[in-house]
Amino acid sequence: PAGLQGPHGVRAWPEYTLAVTEVFATVTNATRALCVSPPRRVDDDRTQVALEISLNGHDFTSDGLRLLSVGLSDEHVIAVWDWRRGECLSKVNGSKDKVFCVLSDPHDPLKFISTGVKHIKFWKIVGASAEGKRGICGSAGETTSHLCGTHGEDEGIFFSGGQNGKIYCWQGNQLQRVVDSHEGPVFTLCKL
Repeated sequence: PAGLQGPHGVRAWPEYTLAVTEVFATVTNATRALCVSPPRRVDDDRTQVALEISLNGHDFTSDGLRLLSVGLSDEHVIAVWDWRRGECLSKVNGSKDKVFCVLSDPHDPLKFISTGVKHIKFWKIVGASAEGKRGICGSAGETTSHLCGTHGEDEGIFFSGGQNGKIYCWQGNQLQRVVDSHEGPVFTLCKL
């Protein structure tokens, strides 16, 4: 489709077409994720963000001011960007294990969640850094690789999809329950 040729990167296009209207970043390797930005005014004089890594996931914060990204480096660096100014505001090591996605909290633009191999982390942006807390399963379920996720309607509620075919229901960073959904991995979850 039009707009998908050329350098890899973070692009935006209208919801019902694939005609690129904005290029937020260009990368030297493949981008392997897609995110939907919140409604916002488009500035004509925006600068592009140049990235030297492959991206495994990215998402806009709920206020539309920041872009979160997670790289494929050994440290799986999670970066917080001021995409309008083209500046990286902070970088933190996401995990020694692969991070599959990073998801902004729709209720609080300073919070986000990352999912990956044998972990899930609940993050808060603090100044020029971010602090993460691992998800705690307790007696509610076993540790697994979390492949995807979505936020619930209520603040602090999150659902993650496991490689084991189960859906994990979280309140804060505490696992509340596990639901058997089907055989095989849960690759995508979407709140309707």
